[in-house]
Amino acid sequence: MDYQSDFKETYLDLVTRLDYIELKILTLYENTGREGSMDIGDGSDSATSILTSASYKERIIKLIRREASYLSTIEVHGRYEFYICDLISKSLLVDTKMIGNTYKEAGQEGLNILYITDFGKEFMKFIRYS
Repeated sequence: MDYQSDFKETYLDLVTRLDYIELKILTLYENTGREGSMDIGDGSDSATSILTSASYKERIIKLIRREASYLSTIEVHGRYEFYICDLISKSLLVDTKMIGNTYKEAGQEGLNILYITDFGKEFMKFIRYS
């Protein structure tokens, strides 16, 4: 399968900047994000789009502990925050706490329920098929 993208240089840069654990985190979130179509065609009154998000915080914490057993609990949580913030800053993940907060979500902790961006999905395809 040929892979084509407008972001090859960006993806190559990301490959050199991301930690192994960050790539594992992206793999966890691969089945999240937007699906469907947001386009409204002629003769149609609606579009179909689904946004799926998830929390893998405990799995990621366990992964960090396994890879860096010398870290204290507070350092492991700090590393988790760094990895998630780094992936968000690179437009690979989105924190649902940052979008459309409702009253119900107002008290929820940030950096917990996330989804992968379309750019992140394309990046994962680039890694696999290039």
